[in-house]
Amino acid sequence: GSLFASWYVLDHLNLITRSGHSCFRQVSLLILYIYMTINFIFSLLLVGSLYASFSVLIRSYFTDEDCSTFGAAKGFETFYLGILFVFTLMSITKPIEKSA
Repeated sequence: GSLFASWYVLDHLNLITRSGHSCFRQVSLLILYIYMTINFIFSLLLVGSLYASFSVLIRSYFTDEDCSTFGAAKGFETFYLGILFVFTLMSITKPIEKSA
């Protein structure tokens, strides 16, 4: 959920110039947005690298015959991708509530 909340915040970058803050505060917020963008990119890369390391671990644990067909290794990878998809879908569908 925090990944998509970060995307929501980064999507509203243009609101800094219309906020009425002083120039120093706008520059400070721009630096914060740059940091958040880099953090967001690394978060996206983390999801891919976790899947890659999981795949390498599973393929090294099982024999080569199991990896060529739909065996245990493919079953674990499919299960992991399914869980990743469900969690991503659950994160996207939760609406962001505005504070009163």
